[in-house]
Amino acid sequence: VITDIELRSTLPLTNVNRNSKLNISLSLKQEFTKEGDQGSVFMTAIFTDNHTMPITRDNGRIFPISNNIQVITSTSNDDDDSSNNIIESIQVATGASTSCGSFLLGELYMCGNTIISGLGLINIKLTEASSVTVSSSSYRITSNTDLASFNGINIPTQAILNVNLFFVDGSSKDFTLDSRTVYTIIEGQNLVSIVNNTIQPKNINSVITSSRNIIINVTFPGVYNNIYKVIEISFVSFDRFDLKIFPYPYFTNATNITTLRRIHCSNQYQKAFPKLNVILSDSSSYDVTTYSQFNTILNSNNNNTILSLSSVNSGSLTIISGLSIGKGSIFGTFGGKNSSNLEITVSSTQSIITSLSIIGFSGSTLSGSIGHTENLLVYLKFNDGIEYQVPSSNMNWITLSDLLNFNSSVSSAASVDSNTGIVTLHKNHYQSVNLMATSTTCQGISTSLTSIKTIWCNLQSDSDGSVDLGNIQGQQFNNINSINDSLSIEVRVRSSTSYLLAFQIIIEIDTNYVIADTNGCSVGSEWSGSFSCTVNDPPNEILIVGSNSESKVIGNSISIAKFIIKINNVLNKDGLALITGFVTKFTTTNGDICNSQNPCEIITGTGYIPVGNFSKIITKLLPLKQKKTKSLNYIKTSSSTSTSTSL
Repeated sequence: VITDIELRSTLPLTNVNRNSKLNISLSLKQEFTKEGDQGSVFMTAIFTDNHTMPITRDNGRIFPISNNIQVITSTSNDDDDSSNNIIESIQVATGASTSCGSFLLGELYMCGNTIISGLGLINIKLTEASSVTVSSSSYRITSNTDLASFNGINIPTQAILNVNLFFVDGSSKDFTLDSRTVYTIIEGQNLVSIVNNTIQPKNINSVITSSRNIIINVTFPGVYNNIYKVIEISFVSFDRFDLKIFPYPYFTNATNITTLRRIHCSNQYQKAFPKLNVILSDSSSYDVTTYSQFNTILNSNNNNTILSLSSVNSGSLTIISGLSIGKGSIFGTFGGKNSSNLEITVSSTQSIITSLSIIGFSGSTLSGSIGHTENLLVYLKFNDGIEYQVPSSNMNWITLSDLLNFNSSVSSAASVDSNTGIVTLHKNHYQSVNLMATSTTCQGISTSLTSIKTIWCNLQSDSDGSVDLGNIQGQQFNNINSINDSLSIEVRVRSSTSYLLAFQIIIEIDTNYVIADTNGCSVGSEWSGSFSCTVNDPPNEILIVGSNSESKVIGNSISIAKFIIKINNVLNKDGLALITGFVTKFTTTNGDICNSQNPCEIITGTGYIPVGNFSKIITKLLPLKQKKTKSLNYIKTSSSTSTSTSL
């Protein structure tokens, strides 16, 4: 019986060259060291004249005569000459012991008759076990009738053990279901039983109010007497409910409450939601609120209902509302078991705003088209520790004007709805705008608080053919403070659904305060095609013209030109300089949007440039006068300056 073949050389085979001399040795191993080890059986017939004959599968057969080994089906290829002499393969049987003896009977047979037989020597020298590991699918179990096993807690109702035995040669074997593995319950026999490797709770009639330990000893008696492992599993059960209520809507670090107060100047009482926890016998806690039902009890005062319950979030959250002054109670039900009652007081005492801050707007610019809206979110803190964010869909049960008043320092640019806190953009504005939220006053509250959010109003193009001037964010036009200052103004157009082919734009400036730099008009960074810019013909106008029949320019905000504005150093007046204009040609691959017969007024880009110490000048900002539209064939006079570029 051969278990392995080992070939050795006096030199590493990687160092061999043509002049190398090697001593080669071949050794056969005939020793089995662990269960499942396999070996090949060779059988030879020896005749009286010492002649030998290999016995093959065709004329030989073997039989095990010991329980320590078993014959297995050979996987050798019959066409492989090297394996023709292998009678059969054997392996060490499960449960074998260290032994050495004639455990195989071999026979040479012919025509169904045994000619001669012989015995084969087998040497089994099993490796000693060194250690064992035992793991469990769960280290806590409960009865399948206990609340601890219900959805929301889901403590397993059984534990499955897994046993691995390790040997001194570094190998290991799964002994979980081996017949030699013995599982013994040392502690907790009254709580559980063990079948094979599965720990299962017994039917328990008494109530278990504390966690119990289940101790299992895993041994291998008569095989590996010195190898064992003790594993401990907790048997847990329902102990009690913990019912509390918390402010609704919930806020970070909110603590439980028992009183619902009247909110500031409103007639509404605070709301709350219940939270039901199950405490198990090992003191672990589980939130089972979404798996529970809640009801009121002792809930009237002089025939007035004190508390009402309603559901939100598809029934996953119960809301407690105060309806009238008094005391009522609620209780929760989980798994058919009721919690104790929790008393809640509805009080007329006011919960007063002590802090407010505007948190709406991610930046400092209210930008968009005319009519664009955003919520002016305000965070409120009250004297009883409650916090709210308004407006909010979770707070639609209270009238916002009972808590706050909203105002805008320039409502013509940005207005605020006092009932909703919604801010609406109306136009560009040359100064920053203050949006204000002020807490209301009423009987019992005489002091108000105010929070201010400072923003810039800056319109953005919302339709193809529209023209925007100045900065995209923040102040539309920067201040020009002295005659040595200049202001570069970018011209952007929108052509978002088709390619821009041609444009002719007339920019009008208020020359009472500013003039255009005759050398300061240039093509924008995103326009590719012919381009010309005519300045000061007439003095209050800038004509920008471009065309490209093969243009592939498209976008929401296309930079087509820049021009420079300076203070009119002849008049040198402080004030607000209006910039506006018309689009007399705007052609895309979809056709004309604006033309000389139907010019488009510049709305998005219209605004005022603050000049000098403008705040001391009381200026009535008049609406732009309708002017006669220039012809597309614009002819400059000799006093004007024109820049023409072909790109």
